[in-house]
Amino acid sequence: DLGGFASAGKGRIESVALVTQAVHPLLADQVPYAVALVSVEDAPGILIVGNVVGKDPDAVEIGDPVRVVFEEVTDPRTGEELRIPQWEVVSE
Repeated sequence: DLGGFASAGKGRIESVALVTQAVHPLLADQVPYAVALVSVEDAPGILIVGNVVGKDPDAVEIGDPVRVVFEEVTDPRTGEELRIPQWEVVSE
């Protein structure tokens, strides 16, 4: 069953991949970027995937502490407002 829960939005990077090739022409100006698998501090066993922002992608490391930040965008097809979770590296 899928569901939601309240969280402080803090976690730790468990795995990271550096994306160097755009998967779509509209993303060409976004590379390189880091995508991380993050363990959520207040939800043991929960892992969330997201982009890492605010740090040089080459410098992102396993074990880095992170906090969630949200990018607000509009779906161009539906006009729906979306909040996309991303991760920002923070000092401990």
